[in-house]
Amino acid sequence: MDRIESSWIDDVKSSTFDLRDLAENIEQQVADYLALEFVDGSTFKLDFVGGFILRQKPIKCWEFAQTRMYVTVQPYLDNFLTSLTEKDVILKSS
Repeated sequence: MDRIESSWIDDVKSSTFDLRDLAENIEQQVADYLALEFVDGSTFKLDFVGGFILRQKPIKCWEFAQTRMYVTVQPYLDNFLTSLTEKDVILKSS
């Protein structure tokens, strides 16, 4: 693991953000994130998969058209981070 990645993971592990404090419109925020990632104008049907533990912190996962990835929301510093995470990484950690 390189220094940049380990610093990023430390910011996740030391986060004080509680996912119970997510905004009610989090699914819209997740959809907006996907629209930025896939600029081709695609729209995605999101299916909430559930919560898992990754990097010693709870995360929330949604499935979408991408079969190898989940879109995830996880604590990061004093807020949260939305990203794409390989399903295998999440399923192996749980």
